[in-house]
Amino acid sequence: MSQTQKALFLESKFGEFNLRETSIPKPAPGQLLVRAEAAALNPVDWKIQKWGLFLEEFPVILGIDVAGVVEELGEGVSGFAKGDRVLFQTDWINEFAGFQQYLLSHAVTTAKIPSHISFDEAASIPAASAAAVIGLYLPQPRGAGLPLPFDPSTRGTEAGKPILIAGGATSVGQFGELKIAFCP
Repeated sequence: MSQTQKALFLESKFGEFNLRETSIPKPAPGQLLVRAEAAALNPVDWKIQKWGLFLEEFPVILGIDVAGVVEELGEGVSGFAKGDRVLFQTDWINEFAGFQQYLLSHAVTTAKIPSHISFDEAASIPAASAAAVIGLYLPQPRGAGLPLPFDPSTRGTEAGKPILIAGGATSVGQFGELKIAFCP
């Protein structure tokens, strides 16, 4: 494998994107090196460029939703093997960002992709799913404050009660609908 790769850098706040070479990172203990096969364009990615949100240090590689193939395992990683198809949400740290050919992921926040799901479909899952969980289960006023479905003490307490999910046709809305339907 080459020691360099192509990555899409946002060169400055409100700046232009530039495709250029950068080094391929090495996984530390607990990390995976993943060859990116698909990266979703999350609204936060273009908002960082257009509106200058969240980041102050540049150049930066964006892309927070990724699906790919495990290329290398860091020390102590178990449950994964080279060649596994995986998905994960990244950090805003260049070595972990999605708009590049190879990136790092934390093994504990990485999931295997079922064989019936494409890389493109898998890359749309991480942030949308996380946003649905936050919206449904975070305490009010930041979320709906619903009881956690995986907490045995509250399981079923909301069963049979109606709920309205506004924006159910969006990726976040669809995950919210699934979480309600499958987590009674």
